[in-house]
Amino acid sequence: MLDFVPIMDTNLWRPNAEPLPLLTSVPVPSIIEHPKLELKPLLDTLKYAFLGESETLSVIISSHLDKDQEEKLTDVLGEHKKP
Repeated sequence: MLDFVPIMDTNLWRPNAEPLPLLTSVPVPSIIEHPKLELKPLLDTLKYAFLGESETLSVIISSHLDKDQEEKLTDVLGEHKKP
């Protein structure tokens, strides 16, 4: 049966690559201007915590941490964020 299948000429294939648009401006770091966040649903063992004001700089942490542990973790992460 395979003897009757025509052989494809792969020499005719051409890559179809689209050039990426050039950036006209440098993006502002999220620590300076926070982006619009689209928070996705997480597993029950995870939750979002925020390092910045007005729910900016989101991080994903364990949902099993108590309030004191969560505050200590976000404090340490906040101290080490780079401007």
